[in-house]
Amino acid sequence: MYSFSRERIEKEARYGNVTPNGVVFVDELASIDGCNFYLIKTPETTQKQIAEAKRWLRQNRDVVKFYIAKIRED
Repeated sequence: MYSFSRERIEKEARYGNVTPNGVVFVDELASIDGCNFYLIKTPETTQKQIAEAKRWLRQNRDVVKFYIAKIRED
C-alpha cells in the first residue's frame, strides 16, 4: 500500500487537493492522458466516501489511475 507523511498530506489539503466530501488526494502527472491520483484513506474514511471521491475526480480531472494511500506514521 502507498503511504505519505502527515506533513505531505496536510500540504496537499492546504493546496486544495480535497474532494467536496473531504477526501484528500495527491496527484502526479502520469502521461499526456492525465494524472494518477492517490486517495488518502484515514481510519474515518468510508468506502462510500472513496467511491464518491473517485466519481468526482473522474468528472472534474483527467484520471489515468487511482491508488489508495494511507498516512505514514513515522
